[in-house]
Amino acid sequence: MIGKFICNNAKTILTKKSMRNIFVTSLLTINILAVAVAQQSANIEFLKQYNGKYSYEVKLFNNAVIKQRLQKLLGAQFNYLVKSIWQVETPIKVENNFVYAWAMQAHSGGDPAATLLADISKNILYVKIVKGNQTKIYSEDGSNTVPKELEDWAKKQISN
Repeated sequence: MIGKFICNNAKTILTKKSMRNIFVTSLLTINILAVAVAQQSANIEFLKQYNGKYSYEVKLFNNAVIKQRLQKLLGAQFNYLVKSIWQVETPIKVENNFVYAWAMQAHSGGDPAATLLADISKNILYVKIVKGNQTKIYSEDGSNTVPKELEDWAKKQISN
């Protein structure tokens, strides 16, 4: 029986070619999953060093980790955020593992505007986009809400 293997449980005869295809497909699947996990788990601890700096100074949206994660989170809205909204901004604020950055379109009066929030300890990014007095929340954890503790802290940053 050279070239054939018998799978007793399924009572199926598998050729070397079909076994090779199964093996290659399994390896590709494992590799894709590993890349996805690595991308999602890319640590955002480095954001702490940006406290008090402007996103343009640190090229925040060119950072591979941030760019990749925001593109995945926002889809087509990523370009809108970076090119159309993020023009007039506040410095990045970092405190107690929370990150806050806010920007608006120049001469817009604050609409459209966007807030980038992060919970460093949980490794989760959140983006709030205001357009036409409507607020859309994007969250990496899929909740489409910002946790109360982070939201309350962010509101305090507006008045500071």
